[in-house]
Amino acid sequence: GPSLNAPFIFDDSLAITHNDSIVSLWPLIGTRDHPGPLMIQTAGTPTAGRPLVNLSFAINYYFCRLNPAGYHLFSFILHFCCALLLCGIIRRTLQLPFVTNISDSAAGWLSLVVALLWAVHPLQTEAVIYATQRTELMMAFFYLATLYCSLRYWLSESSSNNPRAPSKQSLIFPSGRTTWLALAVTACLCGMCSKETMITAPLMVLLFERTFISGSLIAAARRSWLLYLGLLSTCIVSLALNVSAPRGASAGFGWGVTASEWWLTQCDVILMYLKLVFWPWPLLIHYQLPYVHSFSAAWVEVLIVSVLVVGTLILLYQNRSVGYLGAWVFVILSPTFVVPVLTETAAERRMYLPLAAILVLIVVGSYRLIVRLTSSPAFLFGKDRSRSHAKSVVIAAVALLAVLLGISSINRLASYANEINLWQEVIKRQPQNDIAHANVGLLLSDEGRLREALDEFQAALALKPDDAAALNNCGLVLSKMGSYGDAISKFQHAIRIKPDFVFARVNLGDALIQSGRTSEAVDALKAA
Repeated sequence: GPSLNAPFIFDDSLAITHNDSIVSLWPLIGTRDHPGPLMIQTAGTPTAGRPLVNLSFAINYYFCRLNPAGYHLFSFILHFCCALLLCGIIRRTLQLPFVTNISDSAAGWLSLVVALLWAVHPLQTEAVIYATQRTELMMAFFYLATLYCSLRYWLSESSSNNPRAPSKQSLIFPSGRTTWLALAVTACLCGMCSKETMITAPLMVLLFERTFISGSLIAAARRSWLLYLGLLSTCIVSLALNVSAPRGASAGFGWGVTASEWWLTQCDVILMYLKLVFWPWPLLIHYQLPYVHSFSAAWVEVLIVSVLVVGTLILLYQNRSVGYLGAWVFVILSPTFVVPVLTETAAERRMYLPLAAILVLIVVGSYRLIVRLTSSPAFLFGKDRSRSHAKSVVIAAVALLAVLLGISSINRLASYANEINLWQEVIKRQPQNDIAHANVGLLLSDEGRLREALDEFQAALALKPDDAAALNNCGLVLSKMGSYGDAISKFQHAIRIKPDFVFARVNLGDALIQSGRTSEAVDALKAA
């Protein structure tokens, strides 16, 4: 209830409240002056290169304008659908011949357990309640849908080759195999139009078939070449949407951080993600970890991550299910692991899909371990009774864990009701986070708490003196306080750093007018 009324925050301003392209559903593309929801967005905006997400915002806007409740409700429904898809994938996977010692009934409740824990885990809260992160939700939905439809495609082939197999599918679709193939490719195409991480989906589908069905890459390629041709063709769409580098100003090399520094830092980030899986506290709206500049400063983290990666590769080569689960984590994280994202060193939402593999490993692994232990002579259980005992133990543990995770998630969702508190939590944990200081300054300024806002902007500038946006915002606060001389100095500094900063030039003109320097104001406004 209260979560649905959480206000728009941070990037929601660019993605929703000040996004002119979502105010009308038609025409879909429109013109530069009157853009439609599928118009190529301005570089740097959250929906740039992600037209399907922008269209979903336009649909929300059509029905509920700028009422956050409608946007949050859409995200909660999408999250629920993702959990259903995950449950279906796990259940069908556990029923494959590759997976032994797990009955069909156990596959059913084990998949439900994983989906439940995944859905209520606090790590998922950011992707669900932060409206702009619908990009993650939609990409994840289509990622899971691609894998689910591919799995049904393979199972359709198995059924068609087995005359004794049930033919329910043939009653629904004239050609079930062709239909599932078309749905898989369509889902992959939609994912490519939602977020760039989707580009890893064809690889994970191929590795799934190799691990659980075909046994080798060559066999998988021969068996499902039409599927992979379709999936790979959708990558062209993703490349086309990103050829103009819509996030080139905040992601990529050559922006002040070297490849080695980023990769060393990401080793620490991966371990932080794993820690948050088992102990999801503290959770922050923004993470700005200090960059690691040398191998000697991070050799322990690098060693641990290297062992995990090498172990995953070995197990994957051996066609072990654990190897696929490890690959799921590392491959999905690889885009942000490899390419620097300067605005965020880490983000909870990046674990939205990887979390599923870790929970599968924990839940199914625990079940198998308990079955093995209770089947030993020391327990004096029969085979059926040992599995019943294992089921009872796992379900009891899961029930307790689900309650604890659910309570933690509810508390975390409640914190999104106050954006200032969200950012102040970041400052408390990361006092060197200049973005957090700048955002608290903006929010305090909006509330008229100018002196406090000025302190936050000055703290941000002390950490990052060349931040043109912070200089401009600091100048605005000084103007509101009547300190026009200091404000003019801030605006001029911002313009020296970023000559095409139109708002800084306009604000400079206003401050010059207020201080009686009319001719200089005219020059500034003409330049703007």
